[in-house]
Amino acid sequence: MTAKAAGMRHAHTCATQRQKGAALFIVITLVMLSMLLALWASRSALFNEMFVGNDADYQRALEAAQALLQDAELDIRGEQANGAACIANSSQPSVCRNAATITQFPQETQQVGLLLANLNRATPTSCRDALCTKRTGPQDFWNNVDETKGITLSQMTATDVAARYGQFTGAISEGKSNPILASRETGKGGLVLDRDPAL
Repeated sequence: MTAKAAGMRHAHTCATQRQKGAALFIVITLVMLSMLLALWASRSALFNEMFVGNDADYQRALEAAQALLQDAELDIRGEQANGAACIANSSQPSVCRNAATITQFPQETQQVGLLLANLNRATPTSCRDALCTKRTGPQDFWNNVDETKGITLSQMTATDVAARYGQFTGAISEGKSNPILASRETGKGGLVLDRDPAL
């Protein structure tokens, strides 16, 4: 072996040893970059899932509110959920406001005064069966928990004050319907809080 060949071999060995150190640094850098990319992707997916979940909850609540308004409109017009005229049903006395104990919508102008007088006696809410007198001043019963400061949400969601979805129209809320409307727990679910008969 010549001196020139020995020198080339030594240079090749030194370059290989130096290259092994550089390769380790490059591999560590690439692994760290891949971990950062995976972390960013998981955070992005988590944020997207939270956003989609919030949007789905918002849409579900909006649809429930629209269904409650439609139910209230059908109740005022005296129609059932299918749009047909209300027909008294002895097995469901609340449907079509058939029972004598359920507050009725006034059919004539002279009945409005009597209804409002009866509702004013329904203290403290001035409401009965989802019919209420017109309120004046600020209304914040959904945030109020102190009865001395005004009407509370628990008072407004009492059995004889508010109405459940389909209570007076016969609309069905079981099965594949909106879970907000199907809930019958106290203070939850599809509640129609009040309708002013004088409007």
